[in-house]
Amino acid sequence: MLTLLLPFLADTVVVPMDETLIRVHEWGVVTFTSFGTEAAGAPGDTYGFDPFGMVCVDAPVVWFHGSPFSGTFTARAGMGFVSVAYPEPSQGFEGETPQAVSWRIEGRNPVPFDEAPTPRVPDNTPFLWAMDHWRDVPCLDLYDGEGNYLDRFLYYETLIPDGIQARMNTVVEDGRHLAGLFSPEGLLITTGEGSEVHVYTVIPLPVLTDALRLPLESTDVHEKLCDWAGGNLKSQEIAALWNTWEPFFRERPAGERWLLFPLPPETVESISSINLSFENRYDIATVEYYRLFLGLVRLE
Repeated sequence: MLTLLLPFLADTVVVPMDETLIRVHEWGVVTFTSFGTEAAGAPGDTYGFDPFGMVCVDAPVVWFHGSPFSGTFTARAGMGFVSVAYPEPSQGFEGETPQAVSWRIEGRNPVPFDEAPTPRVPDNTPFLWAMDHWRDVPCLDLYDGEGNYLDRFLYYETLIPDGIQARMNTVVEDGRHLAGLFSPEGLLITTGEGSEVHVYTVIPLPVLTDALRLPLESTDVHEKLCDWAGGNLKSQEIAALWNTWEPFFRERPAGERWLLFPLPPETVESISSINLSFENRYDIATVEYYRLFLGLVRLE
């Protein structure tokens, strides 16, 4: 049975004490349905009724680590458009299909979250329930250009109405074939209260029952996600990812099978690009970007 993951006892990534270094960490889940492709951070209520099609990049959640800074962070949709953004962007969120959004932000050394100002979160925010997981990450606190507290993370979603696979000049036969276009392996997740996770070999395309192995323990799932991230995301960020999505699988009707798999860097960059820039030439620092996007498709 799946259980919520606890953070590693020792953090997997310690940012060097370098006053000129800023690390930007991001993860997101890209869901494939017949309605298109979406990249987001938290699962919606309508996922999984069709094997693939539209792409939704769910909850790309972004954290900042390292030296305090003042700059502008921009998320740009490489395909499709930005469909959701939190906190309210400083620029770009006009019209029905914005291509990019920007936040004017200051990253400051963190204070205990219970001592920080209360973030201004709209009541109708669909992923409100997941935010506590995202705030458990040790990172810089974020303020806007006027010094108002924003939160500990930025969030956006992109939507690709015609789907990524429509641009591949190939016929996608089913969910396993789709996953095999991106990764040789994945995690096969069986839904319901007794959910299980198995390592699954996607290439060469196996018979489903041939790929089953002993169910993974929670720590094994955590380590596999960390491995897919190249060991570059903090353990609390990996925990936030799984603690956000594990309830989705557990609360789905029993017996569904979903495949979760890593997307290669070139695919991630084609979905969206991110950039942190500095207005004052004296504030220029080295910025390193570490991004993990996972594909998710329902098999049956």
